[in-house]
Amino acid sequence: MVTPSPNDDETIRRMNSLRTQNNTLQIFLTDYNLTRNSIWN
Repeated sequence: MVTPSPNDDETIRRMNSLRTQNNTLQIFLTDYNLTRNSIWN
């Protein structure tokens, strides 16, 4: 069993932060595409 170090916690925190930002960006882009499509349809 590996003992978690503070450094691991920091890495995990950064990964989670990146994942959250990426999700937000994807949601934004999806909304943007839906809006753009509905204007032209």
